[in-house]
Amino acid sequence: MFPLFSKNPDSLDIYYRKSGHISPNLHQQIEFVYILYGTLALGIGTELFHLEKGDFAVIFPGQIHHTQVFDDPENCASMYLLAPPSLAGGFQEILKTKVPVSPLIKASDVHEDIRYTLHALYRDQTASERLAGKASGSAAPKLPAAGENELRSTVHAAFIQLLLCRALPLLTLTDRKESPGMDLAARVSAYLENHFRENITLSSLARALYVSPYSVSRIFASAFRTNFNGYLNDIRVEYVCEMLRRTDKSVTEIYEDAGFESQRTFNRAFRERMRMSPREFRESGLFSVRPMQDTGR
Repeated sequence: MFPLFSKNPDSLDIYYRKSGHISPNLHQQIEFVYILYGTLALGIGTELFHLEKGDFAVIFPGQIHHTQVFDDPENCASMYLLAPPSLAGGFQEILKTKVPVSPLIKASDVHEDIRYTLHALYRDQTASERLAGKASGSAAPKLPAAGENELRSTVHAAFIQLLLCRALPLLTLTDRKESPGMDLAARVSAYLENHFRENITLSSLARALYVSPYSVSRIFASAFRTNFNGYLNDIRVEYVCEMLRRTDKSVTEIYEDAGFESQRTFNRAFRERMRMSPREFRESGLFSVRPMQDTGR
């Protein structure tokens, strides 16, 4: 998921996109998922939860999760909100020690405050990005005053705590039981998020984490349900997709920046994941979704 390795993990990020396959991943942010239209299958651990329009899900920090779409992706879209636990205030201890038995809140139970908060945060981020875009086009962009950033962070914290206040009473929580391999899985995920654009191998990853290649291979098989190359290529392809959507850079420039060593390797990995060429993806508008006002029950 692009924001995990493109944005500051200590800041809030909200975006919406057509639903699709996202490989198993793990991060230390709180993740909220709201189904705009269509369906989405959310996998957490060995469980798979079916979400429909208007449903809402909360993924706690440190939970390995993935998504799949079994319906036509053209008719499925979701909103994703990621926030650091530091914005959760008094809920931080719950996020650290508990996990939901099921992350799903059905549309009929989703409080109006949740929908309002998602829309408000999206409008706020969109406005901020628009202002940043205007500033970047000037000779001397004006940076936000420190006071403005502090105020914005306070507002974000209030919204995140409102979401948790409305959502947590609707979830059945259980004690977090970490397996011995979960710490290594978190370290592997964090390292690859920060170094995926480098020339990295299973052996160099193991050396960086001071463990054996066998231990790392076992983590990929048991926690991420794939091998090292598959996981790394998925991260790189996600990055390429976002660069194709967000920038006018050439395909060659993007795949080289993503860490692919050759065009042949890149083309094979991209087609296996996206079932189309990079040019077709860029022209397809695959990430475009309906306007925000089309959401709701």
